[in-house]
This record gives sequence, C-alpha cells and structure tokens, in this order.
Amino acid sequence: LIFVDVDGVLNVGVKDGSNAALLLNRRNMAMALRMPGRTAGAGALAQVARLRAVAERFGELSSDAATDVSEVLVRRLSSVLRAASGSHDVVLASSWRHVKHTHRKIRLECEISKCLDRPFHFDDLTALVHEAGPADRLRIIGGYVREWSERHPGQALQVLILDDLFLSAVDGGWLCDGVAMRSVQEVEQYVQGCAAASPDVRAKLVHCYEEFFVEDGRVKAQVGAGLSRALAEDAKAFLRGGPADSAYQGVVQPRRRHTSAKWSSQKCSDDKDLNGLDMKQLVASVLVCWAGISMSTPLTS
Repeated sequence: LIFVDVDGVLNVGVKDGSNAALLLNRRNMAMALRMPGRTAGAGALAQVARLRAVAERFGELSSDAATDVSEVLVRRLSSVLRAASGSHDVVLASSWRHVKHTHRKIRLECEISKCLDRPFHFDDLTALVHEAGPADRLRIIGGYVREWSERHPGQALQVLILDDLFLSAVDGGWLCDGVAMRSVQEVEQYVQGCAAASPDVRAKLVHCYEEFFVEDGRVKAQVGAGLSRALAEDAKAFLRGGPADSAYQGVVQPRRRHTSAKWSSQKCSDDKDLNGLDMKQLVASVLVCWAGISMSTPLTS
C-alpha cells in the first residue's frame, strides 16, 4: 500500500499560524521577494520572512498555476511508483480525495501518467471524513490498513506513507489514540500495529516536513517541503526491500480500479495540455482543469 498526500509532498507550503498554509508558487514568491519590510504588521512581516527564506531554498519546486503541484515533485513521485514491484495499490490520502477537489485529482493523475508513460489513476481513497490535524490523518490511514489486513488475513503487507502530516513535526506534540507520536519510528509502529491480521508487516513514513529559523532565529518556518531527492531514494529503497527486509516480494492485491482516462504520451517536460482525454467521461472536470486554479489557492492538506 502506498499512501500519497499532495500538499506538502507534491508541492511546497509554508505554515501561516492558524490560517491555511501558503502555497509556494510564482505569485507568492514574487510578492514575498518584492515586499518591503516596513509595510505590514509583525505577523505579516514574519510570514514574508518565511516566504522569502522558503523561496530561496525551494524555489525550483514552485507549483504550476494550472495544477497546484510541482512538476519536479511529480517526477520524483513517479520514480517512486516505478520502484514498486509486484501488485500494489496507490491510495490517495490527501484532502484532494474529496469530491470538491475532483478536477485537481484528475489533473494530477494526468500529470503522473505523462511521467510514467502509461495510464495512471489512484487505486483507492482513504475514508472521506473530516481531518483536523496529523492525528486524524494517521488514524484514517491506520483504519485503512486495519481493514486491508482483515480482508487479507495471513498475507504480508508493506506500507509506504508519503505525507507531511499537516505541516507537523513528529516530536511528541500530538497524540494518536492517546499515544504521543515522538518519532517517525513510533508512527511506523502505530501503523504496523493496525495490521494485526498480517503476520509480516513493514511500514515506512516518508515525512516531507522541515522546520528552521529565519531572521536571526526570531521567526520559525514550518514547511511541507515536498518529496526531496533523498526522501524519494529512501522510499524506493524501502519498496525494493531495503535493509530492514530484503525478502519482501510484494503481495498486495488491488482493491478496486477506477475507470481510467486516456493518457497523453507526452513526457513531463512537455506542455501540460489535456489532449487525448476521454471527454465523455471527464468533460466537466477537464473544463475546470483547463480554467486552471488560482496561484494564490491556500493549501488544504
């Protein structure tokens, strides 16, 4: 099972207090880089400082206006998916799984199809319930793993989670089912414990999160930093067996398949159009995709 988050994994976002995170895109980058340091209050100035630092560090990962994802990061995800041997399900765990984001999900599937040079669609979605933070995300993924294990008793299971966990550190600052998650390893142990009916379970969290200080240590930046090269390599090593268990051969059976759109044979570096889509199936969503999404759209999760 490969659980994929979008915001903070396939794009870069900056935490903005209690507000929705800000997406790193050309518009927000330009605004932050040109705004003088005397035109706003302390809170706004701190966020500008964060955006400037993130733009300097992650500028190559800025999101496309039409898709709200980074082409670079989509390519990295695609390289991870190629490393998955045997049968596997790719499960959308992001808020993009909800109906109101259907057009964004379809466009993302088209972009991944171009990178893989074959049709791609998410095999399943996690439960369509409200999430308010990292504990909810982890609990929902754990519930999916539990149900899979109960439907496939006795089968080995490998679980890869690509997520920034709502731009949250894993340092004991939040609880899941009453247990403080103090490390990535404890998150992985929680997921493994959900698969009680599976005798051989391996889980890995690829945590796409960074935090650092700017303005001489006065301002903390919390960033959904995207799927870095190093994290992508870690994910691929895990899928290929990794040092923890080189014997895993991949036995996960697909749960269900969605009807796939026809895919474009263009590579990722080509223009992002929708030529070749089955308009009878996707006309409404494709029209929304063509219109594009505002570059200032905040991250959802």
